[in-house]
Amino acid sequence: MVHMDKTIPTPIFVMSALLGIIVFHGGVQAADQLEANASATLEGTAWAVEVIPEGTSPAGEKTFNDVLVFEEGKMNTSVWNEHGFLPSSYMLSSAGGGGWAFSAEQISNTEGRTLWQGGIVDEHMKGRLVWWKKNGQIVTYSFEGEQQGTQARKQNAF
Repeated sequence: MVHMDKTIPTPIFVMSALLGIIVFHGGVQAADQLEANASATLEGTAWAVEVIPEGTSPAGEKTFNDVLVFEEGKMNTSVWNEHGFLPSSYMLSSAGGGGWAFSAEQISNTEGRTLWQGGIVDEHMKGRLVWWKKNGQIVTYSFEGEQQGTQARKQNAF
């Protein structure tokens, strides 16, 4: 015959379990809050950037200006949009020291794909763009710029 122990949990065990639940729940809330703050950091903003080909890029690639727009959870660009690169979801994470890191991959059926990776501190953005062309060429750019004001953003909306 099996004897079942009907021991009542001690107050220390109960308190430890409750504390574990509270700490875990607080950690989940903190992570949720960080994610919400990250989304709010870029959502509804526009950034004027200068895009400069790096030394490894094919000859003939030129420097140009672009506007990165973050709306409805997607990133869009004024220049790349004209070449069939559709708005795409972006990822944003804390980079420490009050900064943020973001990345977005855009795809065009005719031109290939791009990967934007950058950092943001205050109203300054800096990063790298890689374009894998349909013909197999790879073009690498650096970009840098500033956040646009609300009025400027409305003028450059697509």
